Amino acid sequence: MKYKAFISCRHSENGRRHAVALETALKRYAKPTLSRPMKIFRDEKHMKPDISLPKLIRDGLEDSEFLIFLAEKASAESQWCGEELEYWCGHLQRTDRLIIALIDDDIVLDGTNSIDWEQTTALPRLLQPYLTSIPLYMDLRWAESATDTDLQHPKYRHEINALAARLRGLNPEDLNDEEIRVFRRNIRLRNEAIAVLLAMLGVSVGATFWALDAQREAEESAVEALRQQKIAEKNLADRIEQETQKERLNFDRYVSNGDVFANSGDFSIALRYYQKADSILLKFPDDPQLLAKKEALAQKLNLALAKTQTQR
Repeated sequence: MKYKAFISCRHSENGRRHAVALETALKRYAKPTLSRPMKIFRDEKHMKPDISLPKLIRDGLEDSEFLIFLAEKASAESQWCGEELEYWCGHLQRTDRLIIALIDDDIVLDGTNSIDWEQTTALPRLLQPYLTSIPLYMDLRWAESATDTDLQHPKYRHEINALAARLRGLNPEDLNDEEIRVFRRNIRLRNEAIAVLLAMLGVSVGATFWALDAQREAEESAVEALRQQKIAEKNLADRIEQETQKERLNFDRYVSNGDVFANSGDFSIALRYYQKADSILLKFPDDPQLLAKKEALAQKLNLALAKTQTQR
C-alpha cells in the first residue's frame, strides 16, 4: 500500500501536536541513514483547494495499512473522525489494524478487560460493535510537552518502539535491537562522512594555501619584474643622457674647430667640422640644447660651403 499508517485526529491543538510528533518519530525510528522513511498520511498535508475532502480521506484510508486513532473526547465527538473510523472498520473491515493512542480523557476497561462504554469518554460509541476487545493501545496522556514527545525521552521512545514494531510486523524487542544497530550504523556512517568531509576540507584548505602562496609568489615576481624594468629604464635613460652629453661636447668641439679654420681662411676644413657638428644634430633632433644652436650652425655651414666653392 501507499501509506504505512493513516493518523486520524481532531484538528485541535492537542491532537495536531501529537499527530505531528507521532509522524516525525515513526519516520525517524530505526531508519537507516540512506533509506526512505515510512509514509504516513495526515490529511493536513494533502489538503488542496481543488480536492474533495471526503474523496481525499477515502483514498488515504484505502491506501493505508493501519489507522492510528488519537483518542480524546474531542475526536470522539468529531463527525470527521467518526466517519473515518466507520469507513475503516465497517467498509474496509480493517478493525484488526486499528491502533488507538490515548492523548486525553479516558478509556475505561471492565473486569473482563473489555471497554466500559458507559465510563469511556475518549472513544466514539460507533466503535462498540467492532471492538470486542481492546486493540493495540498506547496511553500518551502523560506526554504534555515537546520534550515528552521527543525520541530522546525513554518512555516516549518505548511507546514508539512498540508502535513501530506493530506497523512493521516485528517483535518489539527485535525492533529495539534493530534500532540500536541502525543507530550505531548511522553513527558510523556519520563519522565516516565527517572524516571524508574533514579530509576534503584539508585538501581544500591545502589547495587554498597553495593557491595563496602561488599568488603571493606571482605578485612578488610581478613587483620584482616591475622593479627590474624601472632599473633597466633608468639605466637606459642614464646611458642616453651620457651619450647625449658626450655628443653635445663633440658638437661644441666641432663647431669651435670649424670656427678656428674659418677665421684662418681655410673654409674647406672648417666645412668638414661644421658637417660633423650637423651630423650630431641629425642624431639628436629633439635635444633642446642642440636645437638652440642649430640656426647658428646652419649659417656657418652655408658660409663655409659658399667660401669653399669660391676658392675652387
